[in-house]
Amino acid sequence: MSAVAQLVAGLRRRGIELLLADDGRIGVRPAGRLTPEERAALIANKPAVVAALRAELSRVTTAVVNRWADGVPDAPCGLCGSPLAWVEDWPAAGEARWLCPHCAGQPAPSLETVYASLSADERRRLLDEAKAGDPMARLVLALAPVSGAA
Repeated sequence: MSAVAQLVAGLRRRGIELLLADDGRIGVRPAGRLTPEERAALIANKPAVVAALRAELSRVTTAVVNRWADGVPDAPCGLCGSPLAWVEDWPAAGEARWLCPHCAGQPAPSLETVYASLSADERRRLLDEAKAGDPMARLVLALAPVSGAA
C-alpha cells in the first residue's frame, strides 16, 4: 500500500472524511479531528491525494451508472458507501424501494441550508444553470433567502 493510500485509510479509520471540491481543493470533515501532522501530510501529498480521491470517485460514479442494469444494486450507496437495503411499504404502503439506511436516517437539509452552504463559485454556477433553464436550480434559487440569492 502506498504512503498516500495509508494516509487516506488511516484518516478514514479515525472517522475523518475527505471531500474533493471541483476545483481540486481537499475538504476534511470533521476538520477539528485532523492533527497538525496529518494536515502537513495532506498538504505535502496533495496532488497524489487528489488523484486518489478522483480515482475513487470515478469508480463510484461508474458503479452507480451500471449497477441498476438488472434492477438489483450491486454497489454501495453512491453518497456514503453503505450497503443498500430493500424496503417494503416505503415510501407508501404497497410500494418498495432500494434505500441506504445510513443516508435515510440523516435529516434532509432544507434548500435554504443547501444554498447557504454553497461557495461563491457554486452560487454563480447555480445562477447560470437557472438562467439556462435548469428547473432544480430555479427551485433552489426561488426558495433561497432573498438576501442570499443576489
